[in-house]
Amino acid sequence: MPQLTPTTSAGPSVISAKWTHLSELYAEESKTIIKLSQLTKSSVSPSNIEKQKVSLALNVFSEKTSSALKSSAASNPGWQETAVFIDHVLRLWKVFNTKTVIENIRMRDPDRCAVDLSPTGQKPLEILEFWADCAAKMKPQGQRIKTFTKETSDALHWTCKCLLALCNYLLTTTTALQHQYVALGFFQQDDL
Repeated sequence: MPQLTPTTSAGPSVISAKWTHLSELYAEESKTIIKLSQLTKSSVSPSNIEKQKVSLALNVFSEKTSSALKSSAASNPGWQETAVFIDHVLRLWKVFNTKTVIENIRMRDPDRCAVDLSPTGQKPLEILEFWADCAAKMKPQGQRIKTFTKETSDALHWTCKCLLALCNYLLTTTTALQHQYVALGFFQQDDL
């Protein structure tokens, strides 16, 4: 899994997520009756065809998997960073899929708010800016090892940058196109 480089008040910090942490969590959970995550053998070790299944990706990138990694982080300290990476992906996913102005209230999740000019409505833009910066830094330098491909990095970077520009235009234009809010879930390709 790739590395994120979020900027904090102390400067940039690197978050390294490792797929082996997910494999180790699955192996640990397969020995017990109680499962904290939804990980399956197929989601941890997918075949080439299974890599295209959204349901298996959702088993990995879920709040349950993140929580399972965090709760086991005391015995496996490296798992915390993988959980943080999954949390960042989930936040971006929520921003991309928000379709109503009240989704954050209905779902009781502040990450699901529509973009508007209020301080709360600016949070999705901060998440998009964060991912645009991180994706630009995740480009492989030379041989690609443990990072996104150049194409994936560019696609994520430009998607986030374009959505930022689109929201800025729709919220601040003085033409008839001016909007009170923008729900980015309507700009995805699912309905095509």
